[in-house]
Amino acid sequence: MTMNRRTFNASATALLGSQLLNGSVLQAQSPKATSARRKLTLLHFTDTHAQLETHSDYLPGEIPEFQSMGGFARLKTAINRELANVEGPAFVADGGDEFQGSGPAAWSEGEVILKPLNALGADVFVPGNWEPTYYYSASLVPSRIGVGR
Repeated sequence: MTMNRRTFNASATALLGSQLLNGSVLQAQSPKATSARRKLTLLHFTDTHAQLETHSDYLPGEIPEFQSMGGFARLKTAINRELANVEGPAFVADGGDEFQGSGPAAWSEGEVILKPLNALGADVFVPGNWEPTYYYSASLVPSRIGVGR
């Protein structure tokens, strides 16, 4: 099997989850741990690509073919709904690719995404491949770093 980011993340998450659920991680830390089963909920979102607002998107083969997609308010509502119904601890993970993909994000170089992203309440953020979008190279944008042409 070729290891890429997706298979690595899936494997690592499955391993961590299984270790937490069967208690081996907790037992290693506490000699008083019992063999009782524990439940951990992992909520994961990724690749919102700065789509702050809900928008229609074309999904070929679906009925209807145009469906409402995206929107941080919708995502926050879904996270809150799931967190309200979990038994035991819950962990919210953000897989990245959040700061690029919309006009407001481009115009603000991602700054407009920070407050809504923090409001989602993720416990951990893993940078995606689009996170370095607003890095400036001297050869590309010399005026941004004070070098004249």
